[in-house]
Amino acid sequence: MRLRDGRVLAYTEWGDAHGQPVFYFHGSPLSRLWIPDEAATRAAGVRLIAADRPGYGCSDLHPGRRLQDWPVDVAELGNALGVDRFAVVGYSAGGPYALACAALLGDRVTRAGLVSTTARFVVRERPWAIAELDEEERRAFELVERGGDREAAASTFAAELADWARVVAQDPQRFFDPLPVNDQNRWFRENPARMAPVLQAIAEALRQGAVGPGWERVVSFEPFPVPLESIAVDVLLWHGRLDLIAPCAPAEFVASRIPACTFTIWPDEGHLGLARRWDEILGALS
Repeated sequence: MRLRDGRVLAYTEWGDAHGQPVFYFHGSPLSRLWIPDEAATRAAGVRLIAADRPGYGCSDLHPGRRLQDWPVDVAELGNALGVDRFAVVGYSAGGPYALACAALLGDRVTRAGLVSTTARFVVRERPWAIAELDEEERRAFELVERGGDREAAASTFAAELADWARVVAQDPQRFFDPLPVNDQNRWFRENPARMAPVLQAIAEALRQGAVGPGWERVVSFEPFPVPLESIAVDVLLWHGRLDLIAPCAPAEFVASRIPACTFTIWPDEGHLGLARRWDEILGALS
């Protein structure tokens, strides 16, 4: 669809076309072409709507964007699809975008879910959190924290990611090469039928190169647009205790600040737990 400002927003729909609408926000680098479990989505009777964020897949870049701009896009998409009220769920890097919708779209959002979410936006509120960042993340945070020219920061990040984005777009398996196969993800990583759609979604995510991910890195380290204590929507957080990609502690902190929040820890899951527990997530959201 074409948004009011002229940008194109790409999306897919899954599940029951007449079911309860749920907007799903992908991780990074993923796109609208992958959802955690297509069969479970149909069984839940959910109309799942997955949109590419700006600069990913077929959605136009939105230079200068901030986290609070995403709910505006989602509201426009909802209007175009005739969807007045809906739940939202974000996975990994998509988690903050689901939370922004919960915070800024009022009673249009019935419930919000965050799964294995990254929560870099609370680094400033957790003085010990800087030590939890790896060297690359710490340098990125410091660049954003200095403020000033956001466009220059996004360009710096995009330049640093350019070779990686080109290689991974051509061979998406390269994204997984540095990530260990372990007891928590073996069931997924060693299953070609599960991996094939993910690899396709990664290639699609990076079709425009690294400019979209560059802006996303800037946005990820900026403060949340409103106090977490002001969020009135019911928020559900799920996180694997054994997640090596998105540590559990920042998510726990976020949950402690949201008044109507239920935090569920999966003791034996890692970052891919949502693919095994998608029916649980959709059941709670709908």
